[in-house]
Amino acid sequence: YSAVWSHNFIAAASLFIAGFFIKQSAENELRYREYQASFGAASSNVPAAAATPGTVGAVMSAPPVLLSPDMRVSEFIEQVLEKHRLTSFPVARDGRLHGMLSLERLKELPEDRWPHTLIREVMLPVDDSLFITARASVEHAASKLKTSRLRHLAVIDSDGLVVGFLSDADLKRAG
Repeated sequence: YSAVWSHNFIAAASLFIAGFFIKQSAENELRYREYQASFGAASSNVPAAAATPGTVGAVMSAPPVLLSPDMRVSEFIEQVLEKHRLTSFPVARDGRLHGMLSLERLKELPEDRWPHTLIREVMLPVDDSLFITARASVEHAASKLKTSRLRHLAVIDSDGLVVGFLSDADLKRAG
C-alpha cells in the first residue's frame, strides 16, 4: 500500500511542478504580448522628450516587431516573416533587448533544422552596436548605422525597453 501511495505522491508532485512552470510561462507570454500591444500605432510609451525633432525617437519605426528568444525559427518564418519583410529583427524578453536576428545569418541554418532551433540559438547576442537610445541625435544614429553590421538598430528608451527600430530608410524619410 505504501508503494502505491509514494508512486501517486511522486506523480502528483511532478504534475504540480509541470503545471507551475506552464502557468509561469503562460503568464510571461501574456505580459510580453500586453507589453507589445501597449505601444499602439502612435507609440505612446515613448517619452515626449524622445520624440523631439532631430532625435531617433522622432524618426524611428514604431512599434517594433519584437521576437521572443524562445520562438522557434519555423514559427518565425510562418508567423512573422510573411507579414514583416525586414532583414533583421530585435529579439527581446519582457521588452529588454537580448539580441538581433539577421536573415543573412538565418540563411546559414538548414531548413530541416527550423522546427527544432530557437531564435536565441541563431541571433546575434546584444552588444552596443545593435541599439541606440531614442534620445540620441539623428546625426549620431546615421554614423552608427554606417558602421552597423545589420544596417538596423533597435531603439531603447531610458529604462532600457525596446520602443522602436531604426534603418537607413527611416533616416531618409525624415531627411
